Amino acid sequence: MKKLAFLFIFLLVGVSLIGTYYVGQYTEQKTKEILSTANNDDMHVEMLSYKKHFFSANVITKITFIDKNSQNITFKIFTKIYHYPYKATSTNKLIFLDPAFNKTLKNYFASEHWINFTEEINLWGTLKGKLSIPSGSYNENGEGLKSQPLTMSYKIDLNNKTWHLNLFLGGGTLKTLNNNISLQHVVISASFADATLKRSVKTYNYTLRIGKLLQLNNQKNTVISQFENVTLKGGSEEGSDSDLINTHNELLIGRLQLGNDEKLLFSNNHLKVAITELYQQDLKLLTTDRQSHQQAENAVAALINHGFIFSLSKFYSETPWGDVNGHINFTLNKGVVLSDLLKNPYLLLDYATGEAKFSFPKEFLNVPSIGNYFYFGLKNNLLKLVAQKFIFAGSYRQGQLIVNGHEIVL
Repeated sequence: MKKLAFLFIFLLVGVSLIGTYYVGQYTEQKTKEILSTANNDDMHVEMLSYKKHFFSANVITKITFIDKNSQNITFKIFTKIYHYPYKATSTNKLIFLDPAFNKTLKNYFASEHWINFTEEINLWGTLKGKLSIPSGSYNENGEGLKSQPLTMSYKIDLNNKTWHLNLFLGGGTLKTLNNNISLQHVVISASFADATLKRSVKTYNYTLRIGKLLQLNNQKNTVISQFENVTLKGGSEEGSDSDLINTHNELLIGRLQLGNDEKLLFSNNHLKVAITELYQQDLKLLTTDRQSHQQAENAVAALINHGFIFSLSKFYSETPWGDVNGHINFTLNKGVVLSDLLKNPYLLLDYATGEAKFSFPKEFLNVPSIGNYFYFGLKNNLLKLVAQKFIFAGSYRQGQLIVNGHEIVL
């Protein structure tokens, strides 16, 4: 019996040591693999050293954020990795190379240890991380910045190339000589899935939630704008083939107040937009700031030439004068040449189709800033009055524009 117990313990220790050794090898391989593919136009990553021991490793990484309009921001991450039989954990220390910047951060957070950053990777290819930053404050000559604690967690499946991220910021306040901007309860979540054998398309989704955003005039102590219960969400996925991409975005604002007049309150605001069948490679080029003027022009030309579908499926707001509601669908067909379009904008009519419908409250006629536009629209049959609502219903197909049942000559 004692021999069996000793044999079991011996095997357990052996398996643990073998597992720990393999974890060390696996962690080094994955770390170098991740860092080697992390470089892009906006960030440069360089591993300065990787000193591996049996139960631990020490890694130094240099990261530079590239800003072509100002000085680049560079910092080093000193990582201590601990090897276990089935996983590895790490603690990270971040130091900026600019001493003045380090001093600024130390003063703002009242501590040299202003960031806590840990990670964990296991043999199944799952990488988890958690970052936390404490509250901080700065105040000088009547101007200042305050921020509440920030926490961020993420999970990456290195095998299936999927990741999930969650970030929470309690809030913050920015004070200038003229304005005071406060932010409350910010939550960001995002996920990404790359194309694999199980998934035929890449997908990306995000959600941003803000409890309250308030802008005040310090001189008069009046409200400039106030947003409450804001949600911005959306994402993208590949279109009908891998060269195309579909995007969708949605904005909801529970309460929007403009100015100090509480009567100028807009409630349950909802905007939903989708742009589909976009040419993917040229869209990516336009979303970076590293392209030349000629590259950007070529990308725009390719996007327009290929065409796209624009859909505003939701446009709604409860205004002080009544509800506003509407939608738009617009298709730009293939074949438009940008250079020809710039010479003759009416050429767009040969490639476009669409339809739109909106309703506005009749009380808009009495609003000084916009009332004249509604009077003009009503007089010229661009709007019609139905049950105390201004209605616009239009469609354009094959060179024919119909608005509220009337043909408009182009």
